[in-house]
Amino acid sequence: MQTTTTYSGTVYRCIPSSSTTPLSTEYSVTYGGRWNAAGSYPMMYTFLSEQLARQWWLDKSMPPFPAEERQPESRPDLLILGWDLDNVADLTCTAGLEEVGLPSTYPMGFTGRTSWTVTQSVGATINASGHTGILTRSASTSEWSGQVESWAEIAVFTDQAPSPTLTKRIPSGDWL
Repeated sequence: MQTTTTYSGTVYRCIPSSSTTPLSTEYSVTYGGRWNAAGSYPMMYTFLSEQLARQWWLDKSMPPFPAEERQPESRPDLLILGWDLDNVADLTCTAGLEEVGLPSTYPMGFTGRTSWTVTQSVGATINASGHTGILTRSASTSEWSGQVESWAEIAVFTDQAPSPTLTKRIPSGDWL
């Protein structure tokens, strides 16, 4: 992939409040995610803002119970990480999306798990190319303009990236 970027700064990650291994990627390897199939390579899914992390959780928690009705232990804690990443595939721009065969309207039309077979294939190709991660438009928002920090996510190939610095862990009651 030729459309790449670097990222150096803060990222945010939601983790179960009971987690004793906050940087583990075991869940993504076991169950897969938007950019990796179950049983494949490890990925750490992160957001570039606390607001996006919150919106993702609110979207995820809507049926059957709104977030405010959930027990505190079922709400995620928020990790604040510092990360310096080079050679990140840039899927925030039309050129990057076109390069991997995704439409310029992505992620519109790709928000459900059923679309993951398409994005997981893209993730496998990018991973095989040796990239450290994928900078992409968040599906938790519908506006992808202005500062990238307000609308983007980074999915990191943790076996190809340097380790992040854990800055802070915020309990769910203090950030949701």
